[in-house]
Amino acid sequence: MITSSSSFASDLEAGLHSDTFSLTANIDDEDSRNGLDAAAKREVLAIMKRRGVDFDEARRIAVEQKLARNGIAPDGRPLGTLSHVTGADASAKC
Repeated sequence: MITSSSSFASDLEAGLHSDTFSLTANIDDEDSRNGLDAAAKREVLAIMKRRGVDFDEARRIAVEQKLARNGIAPDGRPLGTLSHVTGADASAKC
């Protein structure tokens, strides 16, 4: 459960961590910030519960949803019909 007195320790206890997203340094360094962003935590926890995925997958899904809300494809390309991409042909392979 996320409370208004959130901290990195409570984020860790809530399962908001992984091998690729560690909060240990924040806790060990006695980071004075209030922990992770409350809205992002709610979104990630809801995805974890609803879809039955782990923290890293829920974070990926949350980021892709945020990008989509802002007109950006998961690969970073703009989705708008007025978008113009300059440079090398987007379909060219390296």
